[in-house]
Amino acid sequence: MITKMNSLTVLDLSSNSFIGSIKNDFFSSSPNLQTIALGSNCFSGGTISSNICKLSKLQTLLLSGLSSGDNCVIS
Repeated sequence: MITKMNSLTVLDLSSNSFIGSIKNDFFSSSPNLQTIALGSNCFSGGTISSNICKLSKLQTLLLSGLSSGDNCVIS
């Protein structure tokens, strides 16, 4: 698990073919995030944790190509 990313400002996890869910506390360990890119992945649950709203420095959230549920294709 990735924890204590206090100085991280950009997190780009896009186009990695991740499958699964994002833990509720994932974003709470990165209070200085300004940009998050999650697109082109397949996260289950259909929602992004409300903890993302607590990121007061967040300026950019990129979700294009994000899939969930029946839209996920495993190759």
